[in-house]
Order: sequence, then C-alpha cells, then structure tokens
Amino acid sequence: MRREIIALFACIGLAGCTRTFNVYLTGRTSGDTGQTEVLVTSGHPSGDVSLVLKGKTYTGRWVYMSGGGSVGLSTATVVTGQHTASGTGMALGLPTGGNGTMNLTASDGSSLRCVYQFSEWSSSGVGVCQGSDGETYDVQISR
Repeated sequence: MRREIIALFACIGLAGCTRTFNVYLTGRTSGDTGQTEVLVTSGHPSGDVSLVLKGKTYTGRWVYMSGGGSVGLSTATVVTGQHTASGTGMALGLPTGGNGTMNLTASDGSSLRCVYQFSEWSSSGVGVCQGSDGETYDVQISR
C-alpha cells in the first residue's frame, strides 16, 4: 500500500504520467458486452474513447472531475497564570474520487450516454450507460 501511495503522488507531480484503465459494459437485459482501454495522462482529465458493442463501433469523449479537497486551519491558546502557550494547525484533504461522463455515438446515429463514479484510491469505478435503443448497461472500470 505504501508503494502505491508513493507512486500516486509521484504520478500527480509529474506531467505526462500515464495509466491505462479497462472499461467493461454489460447490458442489463440483453447481456451484450463491450470493453475498451482508456489511457489517462496526469493533468488531463478527458480524452477520446472508442468501443465495439453489438457489432457497432462507438466513439466519443470521456471526462472526469475529481471531488473537491479541503483545507482546515485551527488555532488554540492556553493561559495559566502568567504563562501562555499557543499553537496553530493546518490540515489538507486531497480529493480521493469523483464523477465522470462518456458520450459516444456510432456511424448509424446510435448513442451511449454514460455516467460513472471513480475512486482514485482504489483505481476503480462503477456507473451506468443508457443506449439510444433503450438498453441500460452497467459500467465497471478497473486497472
């Protein structure tokens, strides 16, 4: 775990650090499946994506938006008789997850609209796609 955290912070700090994620879709009623790999470059939370589903090639864009972090600042002062002590503390909370979308179309006008939640700590996510044909697909994202 420690090695993964160090790699994560190294990746955040280096421009051009890339990771590959697997995206799987499974139809809830049809059982049809599709999959693709998405290449993610640090500092670029969007990109092109293409996948084959039901014999059609869907292309489009994915976007990811990490959740907000937090900053906390506190001060404490203690007075006893003639002595005074004070301290200041600061805490930073890094975003550990967020939400994203994928909007894809095929050459015949068919479309997939997808939303997902992603955990940066586990490098995985889940979501759902809605096809223009009415089919709903479960989405799984993993390394």
